[in-house]
Amino acid sequence: MTYSDESAGALLDAIQKLKLKRDLTVEVYDDQIKTLSSQLETMLKSAHKKDFKTEIATAYWQNSTTAVVEDWNAVMQYVKENDAFDILQKRISPAQLKARLEAGAVIAGASVKTEALFIVKGKKQ
Repeated sequence: MTYSDESAGALLDAIQKLKLKRDLTVEVYDDQIKTLSSQLETMLKSAHKKDFKTEIATAYWQNSTTAVVEDWNAVMQYVKENDAFDILQKRISPAQLKARLEAGAVIAGASVKTEALFIVKGKKQ
């Protein structure tokens, strides 16, 4: 395929039109799914059913556990005082790591990886 501003512009515009069309469709379906799910949930609760199955789908409740931290300073104090590092997840902030490395810090076992991503976005309206 040969490049020209006109052909690149046509492709970019076509991509954006499809993305907008997809997004509108997703929103409509999401709203319908939410409404029907709410109706099914109410129906199953009133029948005291814990789950329900058909040939193509299953509905059930599942517990979800989330850790909520209201005071990071207090939590970190507990972690340090009780050697409770096991409650922390192994993640690191790329931006903060990059800033420290650029400031001259030597942090063994850590590096920053930057890669180029091709992104197509619509204009803000």
